[in-house]
Amino acid sequence: MRRYAYMLLTLVLISMNLPHFVQAQASREDILFVSDYEGNREIYAIRPDGSNLRRLTYDPAEDVSPAWSPDKTRIAFASRRSGDFDIYVMDSNGGNVRQVTRNMGRVSSPTWSPDGRRIAFISDRTGSSEIFIISVDGGTPQQVTRSTISNRSRVLTPAWSPDGGRIAYSSDRGSGILTIHVVDLRGRKLYEYLSLSESDEAVSPSWSGDGRLAFAVNSDGFADIITIDFSNDDLQLIMTLPNKQVQSLSWSPDSQQLVYITRSQGQSDMAIIDVSSQGITQLPSYQSTVMDVSWGALPLMAPIRADTGGGNSRGSDSGGSGGDVVSVRTPPPLNQRRAAPPGAVRLNNGRGMGNGARQDNGNFQVENYCADLWHDDVNWYCG
Repeated sequence: MRRYAYMLLTLVLISMNLPHFVQAQASREDILFVSDYEGNREIYAIRPDGSNLRRLTYDPAEDVSPAWSPDKTRIAFASRRSGDFDIYVMDSNGGNVRQVTRNMGRVSSPTWSPDGRRIAFISDRTGSSEIFIISVDGGTPQQVTRSTISNRSRVLTPAWSPDGGRIAYSSDRGSGILTIHVVDLRGRKLYEYLSLSESDEAVSPSWSGDGRLAFAVNSDGFADIITIDFSNDDLQLIMTLPNKQVQSLSWSPDSQQLVYITRSQGQSDMAIIDVSSQGITQLPSYQSTVMDVSWGALPLMAPIRADTGGGNSRGSDSGGSGGDVVSVRTPPPLNQRRAAPPGAVRLNNGRGMGNGARQDNGNFQVENYCADLWHDDVNWYCG
């Protein structure tokens, strides 16, 4: 029954007329992405309705991982212009390009602090992929995550929270299974929000302006897009994509929509889903490979709750600066979990989507495995 959701989706197709590229300034509502349409990976901008496609970078080197600044006047990106990948910043029209990182090995995935003064990014300078923070004007980077020699981790696609206090990212913590983590920059605590089976990978976290975290779970044969609302610890399945894998996703500036890029059988596609109505707008890919989307939620005016609810702590040898790993909340005993009522929909078909199911008392299951996940339009149930 997990396929029930996308029967309700409304599909809006955008015409596939071939583009005429002009170099022009990207506007605040534009979606940034990477395409190899003209042979080289370059950064483009497009309107949410699929119109007014513009090319922003013109360099022989690859330009990838674009990220809007909070005020939508600048774009950070990764490029091989110096020989290896480094972080660069340019104006929204593609001009005034300046290099930010130097001698950091291979870097990727820049994400802005809400005040626009710092950039977090991934670097392999230490021998494993780790998160660093650097001033937008350059300088000495600060390392945020650390892996021990015996437990090197993959760390992917950091996303800075709109209150400035946390960075979400995807990591396997040396286990080979990619899950979603959030490091609290104030207390250097590391929170793990979703544990998965060996065939699943949680990728591409993205914060909304109102403090929700969206991410994708790629499984064998389909992908789920999920959100967590930290104001009430609510986990929501937004949509299931059959026969696809999500490569990248990003919130809209008004936190009402998500743009996402999928891959299937060597083909990539880009689309927008309205989180409330479930309506889908298909964006043109022009028969090219598209990747690394950035739409950009505007920063939150008031801080979101920094304490996600405690839970059991355990020592970490690969967390943020050696801090503790803290589960989101301690789950109730197995014999206290309420069975799903008649009419509830089984969401994960017995695959063990597990950690993250909301219980009646508002707690999350983190330490224990949840074989079945059900939803009745009001509550989540773990079987």
